[in-house]
Amino acid sequence: AVALAEAFALAEKVGLDLNIMHQVVSSGAAGSWALDNYGPRVLKGDLDPGFKLGMQQKDLRIAYETARQLGDEFKGTKLAYELFTQAKEKGFGELGSHGLIMLYKTKR
Repeated sequence: AVALAEAFALAEKVGLDLNIMHQVVSSGAAGSWALDNYGPRVLKGDLDPGFKLGMQQKDLRIAYETARQLGDEFKGTKLAYELFTQAKEKGFGELGSHGLIMLYKTKR
């Protein structure tokens, strides 16, 4: 979800055609289920959630806290948790993980 949000945010920021970017990235090694399924929805402006960002943030918090209690620090999980927390605090908790795209748009 984080990589997808960053890819769309970067492409938009540098002025790429988002439809072309989606086609190119989807056809290569960076293609993924999320890109294939959420990419077209994002391009259409369809931000209806499949699984709400706020619930994902809760799950990431549990995973991060569990890792810390076991003496581990999963840096990727920590970063994802922090980004999902920021998005939730900005009011995007009821959106799906594409709420992260909205977070990046507000950081401009």
